[in-house]
Amino acid sequence: MKILQLVSSLGIGGAEKFVSDLAIAQRSLGHDVVVVVLDRAIDIGKDTEYEKKLYNKLIMNNIKVEFIGYKARKKPYEIYKKLKAIIDKYRPNIIHSHLIWWSIFVSIIPGDYKHLFTQHINIIKRKIWHRLYLKYFIDKYITICDEAYNDAIQLFSSSKVCKIINGVVNNDFLFKDRSSDKVTQLVTISRLTDQKNHKLIINVISKLKNDYPNLNFKLNIIGDGPLLNELSLHVDFLKLGNNVKFHGTQSNVSDFLLSNDLYLLPSKMEGFSIALIEALSSGIRIIASDVGGNSETLNNGELGILVSKNDFHELYDAICYCLNSNSSNNNEEQVKKKMVELSIETCAYKHIRIYDDLLKNN
Repeated sequence: MKILQLVSSLGIGGAEKFVSDLAIAQRSLGHDVVVVVLDRAIDIGKDTEYEKKLYNKLIMNNIKVEFIGYKARKKPYEIYKKLKAIIDKYRPNIIHSHLIWWSIFVSIIPGDYKHLFTQHINIIKRKIWHRLYLKYFIDKYITICDEAYNDAIQLFSSSKVCKIINGVVNNDFLFKDRSSDKVTQLVTISRLTDQKNHKLIINVISKLKNDYPNLNFKLNIIGDGPLLNELSLHVDFLKLGNNVKFHGTQSNVSDFLLSNDLYLLPSKMEGFSIALIEALSSGIRIIASDVGGNSETLNNGELGILVSKNDFHELYDAICYCLNSNSSNNNEEQVKKKMVELSIETCAYKHIRIYDDLLKNN
């Protein structure tokens, strides 16, 4: 099977990493995969070293990478022309889009292929585009959590929608038993955007510092993004310089997960968070907001603490509980069982099965 995976960039981000890992896993199953990238990292303010790392990983796994280039966004015909040339060159059976821009252009390029679309958050964005136009050209909508699936079937027939949860490369992360460790090091790993709710974490840390002045704890923020300066100023304003540290983008995420005690993800919205799956695989204690696929990843709270979206008091109480308790509800057997379900191999197999079904029904 010949597959084109169309992604926005290879800059740091959960969807970008997932699509790269998915492509590699599909290649290992014997399929020809090409990754087509719209934007270069440098043009959209993302980490160029991370792009280089993902690019090299794809090439080493015999996956071709085609870049369109950010400048083409201002000249839509250039995107059309370049994408059509790539489709004519590789003649794919499957075109899998992970960006609405891609699906719009795929819809106007004729060819003997099946067109799939994945929305990597918990709702279908730009619904009017899908309702009035794209649903007639997309053969299958892949959703990544129950919330996203339920949203999608309000727009499309259930036969056109399926759910495949995201996965990670399990052997990239080591499990560490920390059931008897005291919580002193807190970590959050994500892009510094409003969606990830870093300001809420920082405000909770400020109250914790005031309420527990003798408790020695630190919040480590891993990631970069447009809110870096604003968040840094907020930390300074609250006089949290000794309690909060910004580490920027890091390639050794596994090391940070192993060296910290509590992982925080109080996002305002999520799809099926790759970072949360990676945190789970390390055995770290977890607090996450009950949005998107977070509850599915954490078995409805069995494998971590779920808090209401944007709820200061619930997040504060959950962190207090962890700071004052040595217990952990993650054990290696539970986590390993869950990680089979959350492996990229399982995910890739499910995608291939959907592709096969579409081609058989051609």
